[in-house]
Amino acid sequence: MAVVFSVASCKEPPSREKFILAEDSVFGRYDFDVDMTDTTRAYDLTLYTRLDGADLPDSLPVSISFVSPGGAVTESELVFFSSGAHLVDSSYFSRGLKVPYIQDFLPEEGGIWKLSVYARPAAYLRGFGLVAAHH
Repeated sequence: MAVVFSVASCKEPPSREKFILAEDSVFGRYDFDVDMTDTTRAYDLTLYTRLDGADLPDSLPVSISFVSPGGAVTESELVFFSSGAHLVDSSYFSRGLKVPYIQDFLPEEGGIWKLSVYARPAAYLRGFGLVAAHH
């Protein structure tokens, strides 16, 4: 009689990803919750977007705010997604852009951080995504 054991790993994945479609944004604002409960780890945050259409802009300005669990605004800045510098793939009607936003961030406060991205609504904007990785 053979007995088969299955062991599930309880280890947290090294990265989490979320994409918010443009129609699910709140007047062009995309809100992401970033779990940084472990203050002994460093975190990398990468933003990405996809633009669809025949006449796409060369640069996409976005406002970003990064708020600690206690409500302190850590970052608030304007970032430009440039098709020349941040292009990851493209076709005639579509471009994928990716921007490394924060690298090796060591949170002083553990918990759920809030990252908000605001982009003027446009027909060519499919949405925004966030990849949060820890190491």
